[in-house]
Amino acid sequence: MVRRVFLAVVVSVFVLSSPGMAKQNTLFISGGGSWDADGTVRFSYVRDVDWQFWSSSLGHFTPSVEVGAGWWFSSAKTGVHADVTPMFRYVFHTGRDVVPFVEGGAGASYISYEQFGGQDLGSHFQFRDVAGVGVAFGPDAQYSMHARYEHYSNADLADENDGLDFWVLGFGMSF
Repeated sequence: MVRRVFLAVVVSVFVLSSPGMAKQNTLFISGGGSWDADGTVRFSYVRDVDWQFWSSSLGHFTPSVEVGAGWWFSSAKTGVHADVTPMFRYVFHTGRDVVPFVEGGAGASYISYEQFGGQDLGSHFQFRDVAGVGVAFGPDAQYSMHARYEHYSNADLADENDGLDFWVLGFGMSF
């Protein structure tokens, strides 16, 4: 099963890497903690779609797709997860070298355990909801940092749905 998840992540990255799809690629590493688990570490690839909307003097929205995988840690075991999440980022026009943003998204995730950190998640399939704030900085805003709240649950598609929440900090580099 882990091979299938890995293959799905690799295929998603190649599809998202097509030249007509995007304007910017970003690699992120993030980590954080939870009330129910000891922590998480996650690597992700973000592909911005070359399109902006609701642009004003204050800022604009930019859609992207985030493909990620990582580990969840608890005292009893280590779990693996992989996900694909459509995201929306509102970028504030500051005219400076530091560009603040807010972001959010919802996508699909596969997790290796149905029970983790004392929570009964009900199935291997989970939805991943994300809300965060951050800043981009450096030449052409090529570096970014974010703070996020991430929630995993199956939206009551299974009999059990305790859900799992993480607070994470991340660093990204665009190319």
